[in-house]
Amino acid sequence: MSLAGSAETGDVDPASLDEALAEFELITAEQPERFQAWLGYGSALMVAGRTDEAVLAWEQGRDSTDDEMDKWAAEAEIAKALGE
Repeated sequence: MSLAGSAETGDVDPASLDEALAEFELITAEQPERFQAWLGYGSALMVAGRTDEAVLAWEQGRDSTDDEMDKWAAEAEIAKALGE
């Protein structure tokens, strides 16, 4: 599920956002090794204005993978969220 386009325009349907968050919560709980789920969860949390939780999700994603590019992607999202 992607909310990026909607977030850029500021036009996010709250029901869709809630649905996305619920799906990502379920996926990350059932399959905590899925980096892409953590990345998406962090992005959805940012759209919801929950920056601290987004950073935690991206940190979890970073720690769930051995792939250096995935780790870099998570670090980039964290830095962007923190204004670095």
